[in-house]
Amino acid sequence: MARKRDDTVKLVLRLPPALHRRLESAAKRNDQSLNSEMIHRLGQSLKAEERSKALADAVENATRAAAYQFSEAAYQELIRIKHLLAERVDPRDEEDKQ
Repeated sequence: MARKRDDTVKLVLRLPPALHRRLESAAKRNDQSLNSEMIHRLGQSLKAEERSKALADAVENATRAAAYQFSEAAYQELIRIKHLLAERVDPRDEEDKQ
């Protein structure tokens, strides 16, 4: 017989005794069953993994944007210096004017 979509799955799980005791203690502190505690913690770990991936992607995108902005600014400064050199103006004199 096919299982319904909203049915639960029965699972036999082997845990080290120390981990089992820690989970039981946490379940009691949170006033829930060991099963509920484990489901909650598994769900939280998967969400944390998704958040970590999203954060890593955001950091990478921000780094790329900052690198682009820096390289664009550096390029513009090189162009400015090139023009000053073409005019034979000392760049330090140009800075004094600002």
